[in-house]
Amino acid sequence: MSANPSIDEIRQRYHSALRTEDAGSWHQLIQDRAWQMGVTYGGRTVCHVLEPFFMAQAQYELILRRAEHIVAALKKAAFFARSNQDIWSLLGFNADEEELLSIDCGYGHHDQIARLDAFLDEAGEPVFLEYNGESPGGIAYGDSLGQIFDTLEPIQKLARDVPVSRRPVAAEVVRTLRHSYYEWARAKGLAPRTEPQVAIIDLQGIPTIGEFEIFRRTFEGMGMPCRIATPEDIDIRDSQVYCGDFRADIIYRRLLTSDLLQHYGTNHPLVNVMRLNLAFVANGFAGYLLSHKGLFALLSDPELAPKNLSPEQSTAVELAIPWTRFVGEKSTADFEDGAVRPLREIAFNNQDQLVIKQALGYGGKNVCLGWTVSQDTWRHTFESALATPHVIQKRLHIPTTEHPAWVDGELKFLALHFDVDPYILAGRRAHGLGIRLAANDLLNVAAGSGSAIPAYIVSKP
Repeated sequence: MSANPSIDEIRQRYHSALRTEDAGSWHQLIQDRAWQMGVTYGGRTVCHVLEPFFMAQAQYELILRRAEHIVAALKKAAFFARSNQDIWSLLGFNADEEELLSIDCGYGHHDQIARLDAFLDEAGEPVFLEYNGESPGGIAYGDSLGQIFDTLEPIQKLARDVPVSRRPVAAEVVRTLRHSYYEWARAKGLAPRTEPQVAIIDLQGIPTIGEFEIFRRTFEGMGMPCRIATPEDIDIRDSQVYCGDFRADIIYRRLLTSDLLQHYGTNHPLVNVMRLNLAFVANGFAGYLLSHKGLFALLSDPELAPKNLSPEQSTAVELAIPWTRFVGEKSTADFEDGAVRPLREIAFNNQDQLVIKQALGYGGKNVCLGWTVSQDTWRHTFESALATPHVIQKRLHIPTTEHPAWVDGELKFLALHFDVDPYILAGRRAHGLGIRLAANDLLNVAAGSGSAIPAYIVSKP
């Protein structure tokens, strides 16, 4: 191998090691340890391949820089929308959502833990298609899978000659929440606790409970007692927040705003905790606004874009956000030639190049990929999308790589799509990557049988 091996050379060496070693035993080790560590989703392990994702450090740093500019631009788009009633109405929030969005949680960035979802274009640069500013999953999965892969002989052999390393995220999340909690407490004139207690809150019986257990161990390993609880457990006593007999100084809110409203409404104790600033809650409800896919339409459409983007942010938007529009009866610039045409005409003439998404959907739900459905279904989807906030977005290049897997007792190489998803901490800092693989075009563990894998960054020696 050369002194400065390429990613392809590194992968070839890794594959050679798999072929000469007992790949079946590595597969079994990954599965067994994944079960032991809780790297599961809905009763299945989340990794079904034998190779992590290798990325050059320069490419990794480019993704992080561009992600930070995109998040800053999204926040300017959100502020612009809130200050312009005509723009705000396009987002279509109902009265209950508006009520939650008006709550000031007592700190600056509501997206304490967030994730940008991206694909790499043909040149290897990121293009971002949505922002999960509310409650991203999978953070602890990547870290735990990295710990498992670190024990595999092919990785250990590679690491002896090639400078590869991971960027763990879960511990950074813990540090971020502790630091933000200190800032929140001091702003309220309180003396922050040196060992703040954390409650992880979500619905009973959700499929990501394994990840919550990993986070619980991470919090406690870093000196922060932690309890996994449900919304029913939350109680306010003497201006303190409790989950049963456990006092919570920090609430790690994995409960989606949509689930909160569907099951509990706006008068739930958790909402009152946030109204009264009785505990540090991450993420705040403004993360729900930042997750609105219509913000991508605001940045993409010159007629709606905020005018105060910095040069770096404008460049990032131009390079890294695909053509996106609100679904509506209007005319706009065609992504093909820039000519202004009715959006309906653009949509119907370019079905195989477009996607229609519900503006506040999660988990790959309510996404219509034009190239996978009939013309009648596509037209019906467009007509239905006129009634509630939806966006239409240009299809992205979805990169494919061959990943080794142990299938039916032998080593096989599967052609799988992948995405690269930088995490955003404290509303502004990009760190680490979530990597997902899938055989179909919806890369979401919740949407099917896709895999998560850890990312290894290759630095120059």
